[in-house]
Amino acid sequence: MAKLSKEHNYSIVDMETNALIGSCGFIELDHLNQTAEAGIFIGNKNYWNKGYGTESFWLLLDYGFKALNLYNVMLRVYSFNERAARMYEKLGFKVIGKRREALRRGNTAYDVIYMDILQKEFFEKNKGCNQQ
Repeated sequence: MAKLSKEHNYSIVDMETNALIGSCGFIELDHLNQTAEAGIFIGNKNYWNKGYGTESFWLLLDYGFKALNLYNVMLRVYSFNERAARMYEKLGFKVIGKRREALRRGNTAYDVIYMDILQKEFFEKNKGCNQQ
């Protein structure tokens, strides 16, 4: 029996310059329960605040809900990363909880915020999107 991959990772590339600007993907894919955890990283700061993260993550979710038949996608974001949290909310994610002071950087502790989105919420928010 073939083993299903628990991860799908993708590069984010500037189509004009062919520069690698980051990556995004799913980890801990659970095909039986139709769930996964998602993440994104834009390493090149020249591409921050230009919509690349939002577009890349939207495309990842669209692929996950349509091609991988996911129903629930969750993620974690650190409380200091307000820009990322706003992007996730813009895409339709909702806060489902937090782990208090679970990340330490020097003498400062930050919360880990858990967010998720359901397939039906994604398609409701993106009505122009074809649903299969």
